[in-house]
Amino acid sequence: MGSGHLGAVRAGGAVGLCRGRVRLDRSRVGTAVRAGDGREYVTFRLTVRRAKQSTGARPVLLHPRFRLRFMPRRHRGIRHAIFERVCIVTTPFFVGLPGFRSKWWLVDVVTGDYAGLYQWDTVEQARADASGLERVLRLVSVPGSVSCEVIADRGVDAFAVARWGRGG
Repeated sequence: MGSGHLGAVRAGGAVGLCRGRVRLDRSRVGTAVRAGDGREYVTFRLTVRRAKQSTGARPVLLHPRFRLRFMPRRHRGIRHAIFERVCIVTTPFFVGLPGFRSKWWLVDVVTGDYAGLYQWDTVEQARADASGLERVLRLVSVPGSVSCEVIADRGVDAFAVARWGRGG
């Protein structure tokens, strides 16, 4: 991805934020998510982009998981609190990408590991994001802790029916 493309993505994301096409949905903060490996994560932020129109495409999920370096093993303390507030600065980088629909920001409160659920319009868009995301996460994560799963034909709601409980 060239610097011109990256600049266009940031600009597109910033415009979407300013025009209200992207919003934070606080209604599901605290919702528990059970991942495919059986681990439970809790939602600490949800970013949603309003679709211009339905494409009729079946949604696709990208489910990254990682453990940040220099973080305590349990989810507590100042470092986790700072990360969960500061990580929002990454929002313009993904909301401006074609096909982005939503991102669930997740934390495992037992281990302190982080995860996400990104919803995309196509498998190709999800895989393109996974490729770039994995490179960035490997720079800041414990070696061997980064994984990205692409789940075709499955939106967040279908994933929820299969795997979610209700958090506190």
